[in-house]
Amino acid sequence: MTDWLSASQIAQAAGVGRAAVSNWRERNADFPEPRGGHFSALEVAAWLDKRRIPRNALGENESEEATYGDRFRRAVGLADRKAAATPRVEKARVKRTLWLIADGLRDLRGTATAASYQELVLALLYARRTEMWQEIYRHSQHSDHRELVALLSRLSDSDPLFEGLRFNSEIPPRRLIDIIDALHQDNEATRTTHDQASAHLLEHLLEDFSSYRKSSEFHTPRSIVELAIKITGPSGSDGVYDPCCGDGALLVGAVEHIREQQPKLSANITGRALSPTSWRITSMNLTLHGVEPDLGHGACDVLQHDPDRGSKFDVILTNPPFNMRVSAEEIDPRWRYGPPPRSSANFAWMQHVLDKLAPGGRAVMVMPPAATTAGGREARIRRRLIEDRTVEAVIELPPRLFVATGIAVDLWLLRAPSETDGRVLFVSAADRGRATNRNQQYLAPEAITEIFAAHQQHIGGGDVLEPGFARSVSISEIGQQDYLLQPRTYLSSPRVRSRPAEVAAVVTEQRQQLTALAHRAAEMEGLVARQLDRGGQAGPGSAD
Repeated sequence: MTDWLSASQIAQAAGVGRAAVSNWRERNADFPEPRGGHFSALEVAAWLDKRRIPRNALGENESEEATYGDRFRRAVGLADRKAAATPRVEKARVKRTLWLIADGLRDLRGTATAASYQELVLALLYARRTEMWQEIYRHSQHSDHRELVALLSRLSDSDPLFEGLRFNSEIPPRRLIDIIDALHQDNEATRTTHDQASAHLLEHLLEDFSSYRKSSEFHTPRSIVELAIKITGPSGSDGVYDPCCGDGALLVGAVEHIREQQPKLSANITGRALSPTSWRITSMNLTLHGVEPDLGHGACDVLQHDPDRGSKFDVILTNPPFNMRVSAEEIDPRWRYGPPPRSSANFAWMQHVLDKLAPGGRAVMVMPPAATTAGGREARIRRRLIEDRTVEAVIELPPRLFVATGIAVDLWLLRAPSETDGRVLFVSAADRGRATNRNQQYLAPEAITEIFAAHQQHIGGGDVLEPGFARSVSISEIGQQDYLLQPRTYLSSPRVRSRPAEVAAVVTEQRQQLTALAHRAAEMEGLVARQLDRGGQAGPGSAD
């Protein structure tokens, strides 16, 4: 058997044309990624197992149930798919459960009902690992659901994670019973441990639910988590911190990375949550991943009250809400670079992170693009951050990575003061997105590798210069651009690079031209209206 195949060899083994393989790759985000121009035969076989051969394309000895995977396996000498079907069966079971849960969410009306439904489903997923699960399942099998509702209402007495959980009467009991049954069947049939199965299901649910959650905290997409983890490279000896942990996606990513590198070490995880819902979900998420984190005793706005004053962490990963108002005091030892404006907490979060960063530590923050060009207080803070050599890199990411919003984001890479070498790496990966559907993209694995390579070269002392993609820039040049940190400002050709004042003059002139055109359009619209009125008075159907 050949372990690695070219696209042409895949086409030959599957009995299709070369164009069919190209279409599979372009139209399906889950098609296996090539390595060095070749594809893993095992990965391709697993993917083709899902593609049934059309009746008019079946061979002489192929049944109507045959897939391209069957044909491919025979051609390249792989084992029959039935011998290795169990993982795919598990995946299909998870998909059915997800579909059932998502279908129930679409049927509900009202934000409060949807929120109650989500929390209840997550609580059931967590309860599946406890001694209460058998009792919950037994009650769900009774035709009278009142005892089940009463039992679910008592969940808050059994575990702090369920405190405040409410069963909304608008959730159809039949739907609830179906979900409990699906979770139970999935739990009984899975080959993995209960916690592993629940953690896998929870990851999918959090992404699905993120489009329905009415919250200032967004679920961090998997591809952003992977990039942040690859850049920071947390180890078992590192203290990892997220001051605004949302649903815990970044912290879970750190845990998974540490276990891959050092399976016997336990991750040292600290997180803070803005809302009780975030605290519960993050607690469940990390517990299902076998971690006992320090998440405090409930929700905490660290900008208003800092429970970690004096603490230092080696790796900080966070995706705080954008542009939220600041309720903290203006005089605070954390505001070393200046008090943030009350209208936006972006640079309050950034200064909080720097205050917690240990010497030699590294931080990655998800930030809105506006932070790179904001004026006023934020501009002054940004300048001081740059001059103090805390900004290591700014990475522009593709739009539509988030399920709940199409906005583009930047990653800011920070270090303790004066630990960078007087240069900032700028990367524009805005065109490195790959579509999963019409409304969403993800950052492709090869793009993550490309960004990581540029970052490694930069921190190793090399000058990165990849036109249009990445460049190491001196602080003196950034100063000449009024301390703007928008990557594209520094990645364009020197011939077309402009001073901010020149850009402002051009924008002002264009606005004036647009205003004049708008006035002229209004005049023409009035003239047309008058002509139509006159025509209407003399035309057919007039009283005259």
